[in-house]
Amino acid sequence: MNKTLRLRLCLLFSVSLICLSGFSADPQIGYVYPAGACRGDTVTAVFGGQALWSVNEVLSSCEDIEAEFVDKANHRSPRSRRVYMPLVRARHKGKSDEHIQKLRKEMLKKEGRKEGDWYINRIEKMNKKQFQHFVEAAVRLNRLQRTNQIDQKVIAKIKVSEDAAPGRYELRLRGRNGITNPVVFMVGVNKEFREYEPNTREPRKGDVLQHPAVINGQITPGDVDKFYFNANKGEKLVIKTQARTLVPYLADSVPGWFQAVVSVRDQAGREAAFCDDFRNQPDPVILFDVPSTGKYTLEIRDAIYRGREDFVYRISIDKSPFVQSVFPLGAEKGGKVRAKLEGWNLPAKSAAFNTTDECGVKADYIRKAGLISNQFKYCVGRLPEMVEKETPKNSPQAVELPITANGKIAAGGDVDSFSFNAEKGRTYVFEVWAARLNSPLDSFLRIKNKEGKILAFNDDSEKTRTGMITHFADSYLIYEAKHSGTLFAEITDARGEGSSSHCYRLRISEPMPDFKVFTDRSSSRHNLGDYQMLKFSALRKDGFDGAIEISVSNEKSGYSLEGAVIPQGKDCVFATLHAPAKPAERLAELEFIAEAAAGGRKIVRSVTPADDTTQAFVLHHLVPAEAFLAELRGKGRRVFPVSVESKEPVKIVEGRGGTVSIKTAGHLRGKYGSIILSKKEGPEAIDYANIIPKKNGYDIKFRAREGIKAGDKGNIILEAKARVEPRKKGGKVNTWNLGCLPAIRYEVVSGA
Repeated sequence: MNKTLRLRLCLLFSVSLICLSGFSADPQIGYVYPAGACRGDTVTAVFGGQALWSVNEVLSSCEDIEAEFVDKANHRSPRSRRVYMPLVRARHKGKSDEHIQKLRKEMLKKEGRKEGDWYINRIEKMNKKQFQHFVEAAVRLNRLQRTNQIDQKVIAKIKVSEDAAPGRYELRLRGRNGITNPVVFMVGVNKEFREYEPNTREPRKGDVLQHPAVINGQITPGDVDKFYFNANKGEKLVIKTQARTLVPYLADSVPGWFQAVVSVRDQAGREAAFCDDFRNQPDPVILFDVPSTGKYTLEIRDAIYRGREDFVYRISIDKSPFVQSVFPLGAEKGGKVRAKLEGWNLPAKSAAFNTTDECGVKADYIRKAGLISNQFKYCVGRLPEMVEKETPKNSPQAVELPITANGKIAAGGDVDSFSFNAEKGRTYVFEVWAARLNSPLDSFLRIKNKEGKILAFNDDSEKTRTGMITHFADSYLIYEAKHSGTLFAEITDARGEGSSSHCYRLRISEPMPDFKVFTDRSSSRHNLGDYQMLKFSALRKDGFDGAIEISVSNEKSGYSLEGAVIPQGKDCVFATLHAPAKPAERLAELEFIAEAAAGGRKIVRSVTPADDTTQAFVLHHLVPAEAFLAELRGKGRRVFPVSVESKEPVKIVEGRGGTVSIKTAGHLRGKYGSIILSKKEGPEAIDYANIIPKKNGYDIKFRAREGIKAGDKGNIILEAKARVEPRKKGGKVNTWNLGCLPAIRYEVVSGA
């Protein structure tokens, strides 16, 4: 083979790879089963997702959880499955090698498949252990209707250290086409069991569970899973289910998550307990006061009898502590507070809050005899605190602002009232924290004057699509006083309910500007020195509308951000993440910080990594992750080194347009033929018009149409492709994907 032909083949192969990589989907995980393990255990887990064809590694968020990739068990085409599934079933039933070989030839001839099909032939080559792994992923699950989002399977071995702290962790898969989103993996302290089908028959002696225990299972269409356990009269058992906790949102199902329903039946088949929601949480919890000694049946199903592989659950049965209410629900930073606890199997009636760390929502547990309670939450704030006192006829309590009032709606119809002196023209914020801290209170808030006239009211706060909350039951109001005088803030339950558990925190103060920032994905994959688009979304608080600047806090990683400024008054921006130009750490955990000026002070907040997840076909949520991972690949130089000449925003003139200059490492027109640009992100009213080559770079011209006005700010992100001219006359013209250009900041100015 001569040198010219080799060069042509190499170029063709490179272009083909780049084109394929441009169309390759990012790998995604829909579930892992089982979704947890006991400390000291090793389990074989199945990951279900899409675009997992290149996966060969499992990543864990904790050093105490070792995850090892075992094999892939991806479903192939229908014709291929019709061949290999009979072979799997035959071997699973213990048929001889001669029988399996004969069956293979018959099925191949019937379906017109080739004898050398790798996926079919490997069934016979698996050893006993490998085959068992494959059966767990393929045989049982193949009975279900195929779903593209979770059709591909990966098998892994997960080993949990005996020293691992119980709680929630994250697992990801990694391959040539990137890193997946994280999935939840729980670590417990009780002995764990796995559900096997069929589980609706009467139990054998060994099938009756002895608590404490954790059951791992999956719900198939129309399935009702049954488990049997012994209990003694007077025992206070906590039967806790994790379903939506494990898989928060389903993209193609309504309701948008596995809505588990759990019940307990006695030996006569009578229903002894039932739960579908626990307060404002979709996952059911049964506090079961055992009425008599005997064998009981625990049943779990979907509320409307749906089912699929990603309907994964964990149910614990034990006598662990369970916290039902905490009062007060928080404390001032630095204060010494012991909160009163109510619940089951509690070792103490109070717990001390940790108020020495940063302000915000905290979570804690209670331990008893090796068992761990559910998570209870409280809030640490910066304002002075008070505890509401029960007064005759709900008479108002006078408070001095700013204040955070802690109280209870102790009975149905109870109304707590607080009075304060307001000044004309001043703005006041009223914010309730209850449902977000696991209180059953669905607050209703109203502001009155002396005459009893309602000036403002609010039931549920605005939906933000961030995190796991879908019922925004906590009230929030911003009110500007029209007159000076006494105002009254009243809080009650919107449903007219009340109890000792209906606790709340009510902040009354002038605005305290603040914000939170989220990414739209928790991982990125880079070639050396390239740019990847990344969206940052801001959740603004108390009327704050200033600009927010975002940067990479761990600069030693070599990564940087371009155009990462959320403009004033806007809630999001598309920026570009710039990878190091030289080979460095291949897998880096990046941390972003967001800074802004508000109220005469500088606010610095950590950016929360998150993944944009679809719920029920339409709704989008940002689901928080523990870390943002950036993967670097490649060994040579950046193919298209490029930067924006000026760090200042390009001026776009109303009705006309503007020009931005970019620099490259030398004039590339002769190398590629020509550069083709397309707009990947930016306002519709600003169009890319033309690209003009010049020495060491290009001038990019934009034109502005109607619909954009002076003062508008943001980013324009362009994608570049190279036109590769054929070497032979009449040959095919190819395009080479060069990736994103750095984000181009713009500012619209008047044309006058």
